[in-house]
Amino acid sequence: RHRGAIPLSRFCNIAERSRVTDRIKLNPSRHHFRIKSPCAASNSDSPKNEISSENISRASAVPSTTHSIPSDKVKWSNNNKVPENDSQKLEIWTQQLINEKLPGQILEDEVGVWLQEVRFAMKAWSRQRSKAGAIAIEMLLKRIIDERRAGNERAQPSTLIYNSVLHGWAMSGAPGAAQRAEQIFSLMLSSSDVAPNVKSYNTLIHAWARSSEPGAAHRAEFILDSMENNGTVKPNTISYNTVLSAWARSNDVDAPGRAEKILNRMQKMRESGENVAPDARSYTALIKSIARCGDPSYAVRKAEEILKNMKDLYAQGDIQVKPSMFTYAMVIHIFSRSSEPGAAQRALSVLEEMISLKDNDVKANAIIFNSVIHAFARSREPTSAQKAEHVLNRMEEMREGDVRPNAQSYIQVIEGYSRSDEEDGAVRAAQVHTRMIQFYVEGNVDAKPTAESFNEVIEAWAYKGNPKMAEQTFFEMEQMYKEGNLDCKPNTNSFAALMDAWGTTSGEDDGPCRADKLLLSIEEQYDGGNLDVRPDLRCYTSVIEALARSGMDASAQRAEEVLLRMIQRYEQRGEVKPDARCFSTVIDGFSRSGETGACYKAERLLKMMDSMDVKPDVFSFCTVIGALSRSGEVGAAEKAEGILYRMEKLSEGGKIELRPNIITYTGVIKAWSKSRAKGAAQKAENILYRMMKLYDAGRCDARVDAICFTTVINAWSKSNERGAARRAEELLRLMETLYEEGNPSLKPDSFVYNTMIAAWSWESDDQGAKRAEEYLDAMEDSYIAGDESMKPSTFSYNLVIHGYCERFHLQKAEELLTRMEKLYKLGRDDVYPNVKTFSPLIKSYAATNTLEGAEGAERVLLKMIKLFDKDLEAEVKPTAQLFNTVITSWAKLGSSDALARAEQMLDKMVEVLDGDENDLKTQLFSLATVSNAYSRLPDRIIGAQKAADILSRMIELDGSGLVGSIPFSIAFSSVINAYSRSGAPTSGKKIECILDKMEKMQDTSDVCATTVNYNYAIHAYTKFQEPGAADRGEALLHRMEERFRHGCKTARPNIVSYNMVLNAWAREASATWSKGGSEAAIRSLNLLERMEQYDVQPDIRSYTACINSLSRSGGKGSPQIAEKILDRVENLYMVGVSSIRPDCKLYTAVINCWAHSNEPEKASHAHRLLHRMLDAYRAGNLFTKPDVYAYNSVILACAFSKGSSEERRKALRIAYRTFRKIKVSDTGKPDDFAYSRFLKACNNLLPSDDASRTKIVDAVFRRCCEDGQVSFTVLREMQRAPPSSARITKLKIPQAWSRNVRLKGVK
Repeated sequence: RHRGAIPLSRFCNIAERSRVTDRIKLNPSRHHFRIKSPCAASNSDSPKNEISSENISRASAVPSTTHSIPSDKVKWSNNNKVPENDSQKLEIWTQQLINEKLPGQILEDEVGVWLQEVRFAMKAWSRQRSKAGAIAIEMLLKRIIDERRAGNERAQPSTLIYNSVLHGWAMSGAPGAAQRAEQIFSLMLSSSDVAPNVKSYNTLIHAWARSSEPGAAHRAEFILDSMENNGTVKPNTISYNTVLSAWARSNDVDAPGRAEKILNRMQKMRESGENVAPDARSYTALIKSIARCGDPSYAVRKAEEILKNMKDLYAQGDIQVKPSMFTYAMVIHIFSRSSEPGAAQRALSVLEEMISLKDNDVKANAIIFNSVIHAFARSREPTSAQKAEHVLNRMEEMREGDVRPNAQSYIQVIEGYSRSDEEDGAVRAAQVHTRMIQFYVEGNVDAKPTAESFNEVIEAWAYKGNPKMAEQTFFEMEQMYKEGNLDCKPNTNSFAALMDAWGTTSGEDDGPCRADKLLLSIEEQYDGGNLDVRPDLRCYTSVIEALARSGMDASAQRAEEVLLRMIQRYEQRGEVKPDARCFSTVIDGFSRSGETGACYKAERLLKMMDSMDVKPDVFSFCTVIGALSRSGEVGAAEKAEGILYRMEKLSEGGKIELRPNIITYTGVIKAWSKSRAKGAAQKAENILYRMMKLYDAGRCDARVDAICFTTVINAWSKSNERGAARRAEELLRLMETLYEEGNPSLKPDSFVYNTMIAAWSWESDDQGAKRAEEYLDAMEDSYIAGDESMKPSTFSYNLVIHGYCERFHLQKAEELLTRMEKLYKLGRDDVYPNVKTFSPLIKSYAATNTLEGAEGAERVLLKMIKLFDKDLEAEVKPTAQLFNTVITSWAKLGSSDALARAEQMLDKMVEVLDGDENDLKTQLFSLATVSNAYSRLPDRIIGAQKAADILSRMIELDGSGLVGSIPFSIAFSSVINAYSRSGAPTSGKKIECILDKMEKMQDTSDVCATTVNYNYAIHAYTKFQEPGAADRGEALLHRMEERFRHGCKTARPNIVSYNMVLNAWAREASATWSKGGSEAAIRSLNLLERMEQYDVQPDIRSYTACINSLSRSGGKGSPQIAEKILDRVENLYMVGVSSIRPDCKLYTAVINCWAHSNEPEKASHAHRLLHRMLDAYRAGNLFTKPDVYAYNSVILACAFSKGSSEERRKALRIAYRTFRKIKVSDTGKPDDFAYSRFLKACNNLLPSDDASRTKIVDAVFRRCCEDGQVSFTVLREMQRAPPSSARITKLKIPQAWSRNVRLKGVK
């Protein structure tokens, strides 16, 4: 009768598709069903007393429909066949069963067939194992109930039908399925028509066993307990096994224990004769629950024990507990997850046992073999990867049925080699992959190479630090993809593995950059639509770590750029968000970079983490603290302690994972030890005591160690506080006490004692060096007594020597040096003196600036040279700096003998040093020092020649000047200065020759003739008042101007350059050999114009020198030009040019210009300028106060006045008034020039026959005698006086008459 019905077995393996996952709801108004995607089942309360269609409908909570299939489209009949694998036909068939006829319309003789078809449909939906299937089964149950309520007594829902509904929900795997099954079960319990049987209970337990709800296993066990307490339905073995399965799937900590209790209950029931006994499934479920526990060691031990127990029971005849393939597989799985030594070998033993049984029920398959391979692959034991390959070889040899190796078999072996420490691990991994490809080519499709297998090989090469082979493997992968193997398409993991290869290698300088380029490449590919290569967190982390730890220039900045790019893509496109590791790596990069401001960048990144809601971890905080501790910046220690305080507050608030550890506390202590803030050492000590207090309170992660104590001791040693060494000593005593009380990590060693020696060496106490030596002696005593950790080293002795040298106890320091030499001869290689041993001694001796100090420095250096000659490989080679120190100490003494010793040391330096560029530079500095010392010898001519000889030696060493531009500049300047100061007639020419050498050397090096050098040369020419001096000086000035105009900025003439030449022309204009001052005046005026051309502002000396040249020129109009210059200077001063302030010398020069001119009324002009000076002085310019020279110049102008008798008398009156002003002014009494010039005015302006002339001359002379100002010029003017007055010159002049003459020329 059912020949035309749907063969229900066809629906057992139909895959669940999107259209099948729809649920069904009856639409009473249209009498057809609608389909919609399912949602979660309702948790509404079920009725307790009866089963009704309303209760089922309310419990199902089916939503509204989306599309419909009318009932008249497919007629239900026995001949309606459903094609195989057509799930939609099953849905239509179910609709027909429900909707073909309304409730009550099914005939009585059709009910049996209809119920049978409903059961078949329920069974078919149950095998779908989907939520849609469970809902469909429940709707079929609803239809039966509706039919029963419509009066059809034969439509009775049976326990079997209810069990089908329970089974549908149990197998659906949908969220809330177990709760829904329990609701249905509750309806059964409340119904009077049906009663649950053992299968109903077991199905409900199974629903909870498959559930992922919290407490599901507890609920399953509760149902089992209710069965035991229920007298009607007793649990069977399946019931207990199902609960065991629930505990096997549970993640509860007590799951293994609860499962074992269930098994023990089963064993007791068997012993008591009940029909319940544990079987192989029971034991296997228990093993599975043990496998999920967090203790692999316990799991391995317990699994072996259970397996042995099963084998013993089976040997005794209990065939139900015969270990199955699943039992063995689970035991091997436990072994494969264990990290215990020998676990992989035990897994192999179990596999060998399975093979030796030759029982089809326990026949090993590829999955079990793969588990054994996995066990060896993840083991870190030697040769474990090779053993994994041996298992693979065995699979290849068997090549039958289920044991044929698949892709995972090869991938596990490759992974084992890639993680192994074997040198050829990557090579072996590549060979296994080649075998995999060959096996696939031979026809084993299960061993098809994939992106995963290639990725493992790439990672193997990356792990071994061979990025080139990793890249070659990547290219092979791409080639295989291009040839048609779509499974080999490179994915994100492929690129990430290649980035790891380039980023972690130390043999490729551009490796991190290559990794960054790969990251940019996959970003571009992903942006272009290739979704297989989306850059993930691993890619970014790999590149950031590679750049941050690469050690390249600006490595931290480049890592930060990648991080910022990652943040930008996250904010703009929603891609991967950086985690704490990314930020911490960049922070750590800045921390280790040592660049200025790294700590501020680390802080900024930490704030950025907070703004992006990226939770910092302990490493994040520790890296910021590390950056602050390394920086030494002001306030860094305070910030580090602030972060520590923040971590403590967060951990106290419940975030235990952020609790500071010893690294955190030590970082803050180091920050305070490097801080220069006042009280920093005390702050470091406070942190130490806080750690000790926390440890006493039970905080094991705050246990102090020797590093903490040493860092605090070091903080005190560097604090420069008074008594710091004693505070450090107290900490050492506390450290020793704690060690004696049983803390082995606080045993003081040589490092701690060296820190104490440093503390005392740097202590301001005068006895500090002695205390440091006492600690050194204590170290020696402990070492002799057998404590190797207290062995003193060269560093220890160097610290004490440094302490003595700082206090200039140089004899004690030399004694320690001798002691080191003796110990070395006795075999103590660790106390061999090195450069740092001799260096403080030499420098301290040299710093005394005495003959004894220079001799001591030389003595120690010669001892150093002697040691070096014995062992050329020793770290005692004298440096050029030490030679320079000794040479400088001799040079500073300044004597000829000392400089000779300095030259001897120069010769020794050239002999010892090997011509290294740095040594050569220091040699040049030493030569420059000696040259400079020679230039200061009292015998200037010899000194200049010696300095020039040293310069010649320097040029022989480095003729181009490429190495020692600075010492060459010093030496050239010294020689030029020496020649300039020597006063030799040929000094100017020699300086010019030196300038020629400097200009030539300037073409190949940084040596260049500077303005100062040229000025010395100009000075050498212009300091002598000889013919041509001013010309040669101006020629050098012109040379400076030309070099500056052609781009030599160092040769730019300055105000000194021009003033020297101006003064030279002024001197030449007044020289007796000069043919006239007109040329000098013209050249001076031209120089003033050139100064403005080269942007050199003339100063008051420039204008004064120019006016002095004009005063000697004798040219017509010279006084007027001089006054114009004076007007200009006054105007410049009035507008605020403070560097040009008119002074007395400027006004005097203009007065002299009038005095030496042939202009009429020059006495009046001179007198007017004198009053102009006085007006300026009264106006506030104190520098224009007239001195005696100004008054003398006015008198001189009067003396040389010509013209009518009236003009001459006027000039005489001006001279007389001026002479009297000298006497009443606060400038002092008239000098011999004032007397001689006034006498000259009387002789020139009064007629010879004027009777008053004799009286005036005699009166002036008497006053001159009283003032003691009778000089040669006075006597010369007296000889021109009338005869009555001139007779005085024939007398013997008393010495008292010339007592106040500045230059006494009277004999």
